[in-house]
Amino acid sequence: MLIIWGKIHVRKNIGYAADFCPICRGPQVFKLVRIGLASHVYYITSGEGELVSHERECQQCKTLLNANPDGYLTLSKKKQSLAELMKTTFPSLPEVYKDRMELEEKVTKTPTLLTPQERDIMITTPFHLLSPLVEMRIGQTRIDMGIGLALVASFFLITIVRVLLTKILPFDEALIFLACALIALLVIGWQILTAGSRYVKRRIIPVLGPNLKPLRPTESELKSALAELKADRKKMATRLNIADLQKYF
Repeated sequence: MLIIWGKIHVRKNIGYAADFCPICRGPQVFKLVRIGLASHVYYITSGEGELVSHERECQQCKTLLNANPDGYLTLSKKKQSLAELMKTTFPSLPEVYKDRMELEEKVTKTPTLLTPQERDIMITTPFHLLSPLVEMRIGQTRIDMGIGLALVASFFLITIVRVLLTKILPFDEALIFLACALIALLVIGWQILTAGSRYVKRRIIPVLGPNLKPLRPTESELKSALAELKADRKKMATRLNIADLQKYF
């Protein structure tokens, strides 16, 4: 008898708070999550597990960032408006992020006055912040629309098209079956290989584009940001198409 056991990460929502989002470039509502490592048998855990870390998810852009629950006055069990959460969970937010918000105002209103160092940081930072989402997605087994359609098409190719071809073409039935199966495997394999690029185009670029728009980075600056990711062996570096990103500028 095969017994599946081990340890898995357990995620638990612990509340909401206001905080600064570097992707949205301003205060936003965040959901805080506790991540624990718990023992499981057949993926059924007996508790929250040993604390590993906390993360916060921006409710606007869905970016995941590290979190420290102790840094908030309190956490709200319910999702409330940003103004209400700032008042109850992080009333000192304007003071804590005063310098950063002044920099963001500079980016929005007078980006030409940014120093080369400030500009470099403001361009490369969102790439590094969004990269973990790509790593997480590619590390999971998920069937997106492309893979789903490929599976459906492969089913019809092998079950229906194969029969029709057998009646029309003067080839051995086994040969036609092998040809259809090979085509089906190639189509499914291609969709699996390109799933990461589709995710980046659908999920990452629509968030990254508006973030970078005020800076209007050059192609050279974008290539430099991707080169940093590539040096760190991040999958986003090879899945992001610069031309798709530039459409937002």
